[in-house]
Amino acid sequence: MSRSLPSPKAAKSSWRSSPNWWPMLLLAAFIFSCTCVTRSHAAKEATIEIMTEPSQLLVGMDVNLLLRATRQEIKSCVWFRGHRLKQFAILTYRPPNETIHNESYTGRETVQKDCSLYIKNLTLDDNDFYSVKRVLQDGLTEFGTTPLLIREVLESPEPRQALSPGVTFGVVAGCLMGLMFITGMFVFRAAGR
Repeated sequence: MSRSLPSPKAAKSSWRSSPNWWPMLLLAAFIFSCTCVTRSHAAKEATIEIMTEPSQLLVGMDVNLLLRATRQEIKSCVWFRGHRLKQFAILTYRPPNETIHNESYTGRETVQKDCSLYIKNLTLDDNDFYSVKRVLQDGLTEFGTTPLLIREVLESPEPRQALSPGVTFGVVAGCLMGLMFITGMFVFRAAGR
């Protein structure tokens, strides 16, 4: 029983007409296109560290949210309170000196030339996450987020007053008399038996 191989023309037409190859080919094309798009987006985004100065915050203090310096020119930056959504934007800065106050602006925030944010007279309402989006001249976009934890200033308790020498003597004398009384009771009971 010998089988004959199909002619090249028949094999070519059967491959094209086979419905099993098309889904696999489409899947391969889709996966390839997704990885290319992901790599191109990842190359244009970076994470930026935000440092809080001072690190311990109390109500009424001022704080600087500092960004690491960049050698490139800054195209723009936007600061957000809470989520990185338009309605939570505090301000937008475009060098050299254009500042746009957005919906979350309270009047206590100012932006520095390097896109660092300065907030004065902190309140408990300022407890939140702060995010920045900084766009550089080459198109690189940097994102960063940091939490602010502001504590209330608690009044210090009044210092305790020490006991006067007379009160201290009275406490010690009372303890000794009580000890002598208890000892006497034990001796009396032991001698009576």
